[in-house]
Amino acid sequence: MFRMKLMETLNQCINAGHEMTKAIAIAQFNDDSPEARKITRRWRIGEAADLVGVSSQAIRDAEKAGRLPHPDMEIRGRVEQRVGYTIEQINHMRDVFGTRLRRAEDVFPPVIGVAAHKGGVYKTSVSVHLAQDLALKGLRVLLVEGNDPQGTASMYHGWVPDLHIHAEDTLLPFYLGEKDDVTYAIKPTCWPGLDIIPSCLALHRIETELMGKFDEGKLPTDPHLMLRLAIETVAHDYDVIVIDSAPNPGIGTINVVCAADVLIVPTPAELFDYTSALQFSICFVICSRTLILKGSSLMYVFCLPNTAIVMALSPRGWRSKFGMPGEAWF
Repeated sequence: MFRMKLMETLNQCINAGHEMTKAIAIAQFNDDSPEARKITRRWRIGEAADLVGVSSQAIRDAEKAGRLPHPDMEIRGRVEQRVGYTIEQINHMRDVFGTRLRRAEDVFPPVIGVAAHKGGVYKTSVSVHLAQDLALKGLRVLLVEGNDPQGTASMYHGWVPDLHIHAEDTLLPFYLGEKDDVTYAIKPTCWPGLDIIPSCLALHRIETELMGKFDEGKLPTDPHLMLRLAIETVAHDYDVIVIDSAPNPGIGTINVVCAADVLIVPTPAELFDYTSALQFSICFVICSRTLILKGSSLMYVFCLPNTAIVMALSPRGWRSKFGMPGEAWF
């Protein structure tokens, strides 16, 4: 009787939580759909010029010559002024001036994984802001929720796990050998040039089911290489791929490590985070020695100190050995 009452209460809390999530989205965007999210910021002409890689005068000249559309204007006081440029307009400028970055057709896009043994080290923050920054630079970016059932990166872009995203929308069907490619899972985001493969709670099943599917002969490759294979099916559409991960050493995280060309290990400047990064490195070495990472594409591993919470209280010697936030070491 008590258990039934507990389950009933939990279900009520879950339903109330979903309703609150919807209400927050509606209050902010007048809509709870992911499509309602918009990048409203505009960049001043000097900022746009820096992003495009030309001078402000070159933009003005191109607008006068008709190579670029007339800028959006508004009346401020009695003066008509530019309102700035959207990301889409900045990307169009890059195309007109020929400054837009593109990978060579015969080059596989770099795959950047963000992983750590510990939670709360800003893995998702690093993944999301890296992906958004690359998209702002004009690159075509795919952000992949590699094995994290929390789906925080998805929520960053309006795709709420278990509300908008369910098992069939994630990498799970591919991991379990039910799909041949992952085009079905790609969703757009409000950032021009940035797509995402989202996740939800069901993605945790890879930890308990992936090895069994391999034993049954239902996987096209080794279990630890499934994510790399998934990326290969859609890589031709992107310039860079960024993978977010869950804080555990399971088969999902091993997939992230094996899928990445470059691995970033966020490491806040705290003792426990530092020792966790050390444990993660030890785990990586053990996996390499036992050939678990056979077929891995990994070439570089960077440890990224990303906060300075205790730096002011720390001895200078510790600071000099550990490094400052944003200063990667490997």
